[in-house]
Amino acid sequence: MPTRNGAWPTSPAQNRYAKRPASSAPEMCSPSTTHSTPSTRPWPGWGVPRHEILSSHPEARDDVLREFFLQATSQIDGLRHRRASGYGFYNGIPDEDIVVGSPALGIQRWAEKPIVGRGVLIDIEGWCARAGAPLDHLSGPALPASSLDDALRSQRTELRPGDLVLVHTGWANWYLDADATTRGDVRDARRSTGFRQNLELSEWLWDNQIAPVRHRHLRRRGAPGGR
Repeated sequence: MPTRNGAWPTSPAQNRYAKRPASSAPEMCSPSTTHSTPSTRPWPGWGVPRHEILSSHPEARDDVLREFFLQATSQIDGLRHRRASGYGFYNGIPDEDIVVGSPALGIQRWAEKPIVGRGVLIDIEGWCARAGAPLDHLSGPALPASSLDDALRSQRTELRPGDLVLVHTGWANWYLDADATTRGDVRDARRSTGFRQNLELSEWLWDNQIAPVRHRHLRRRGAPGGR
C-alpha cells in the first residue's frame, strides 16, 4: 500500500501489509499476521486487517486480507447501509431482504445506472483559515450547513444542479499526523469534525440539487450527536 506521500514502501517494516516470503511446500502456507496495537483500529468493534498468503500448490500464492472492513476505505454506501429509525429501509424493503446474496438496495445499483456530473470541492478548511478561525479537529466541531455557502462564496464557486460535492475539512490529514494516543482518544470517543445532526444539511443538499456528497473524516455528521 502506498504511503501518505505516494511512495511505495520498500520493506515489510514500512508496510504492515507487505507480502511475507511464502513456503515452497504445496500445502497451505502459515498465515502472516499484521502487528498493530488497539490504537490503530479505525473504529471500535472493527478488527485490524490480517494478511495471509495461501498456497494450493507450489506454483501459486494467493493473498487474503481478513477482517478488512470496507467502511475503513474510500467508499460510497449503498442504501442498505442504514435504515431510518422507526421506519425501516429505503422504499419499504423489509429487514429480512438485507442479507448476503440478496440484490435488494445493493451498491451494484450505482454501477447499473452510474451518476455522472461536475465535481466541486468545497474547501471548509481553507475558508476557516482565511477567516482567522482554523478548525479545532481535536474537539470535533459540529459545523452548520451555512458554512458550505460561506466557503463557496470565499472560493468564488457557484453550484449547479447535479453537482458531485466533495467537502474538505482537513480532518484526515490532521488525524494521520496525530500521535497514536490522540488518534485512539478521538476514535474511542467517536468524535470527529462534521455537520450538525439536524435537518439543515439535508435541506441544503435538496435545495442545491446535489447528487452525492462526500467527505474525508469519520462521519459526515459531527459525532457524538446532540449538537
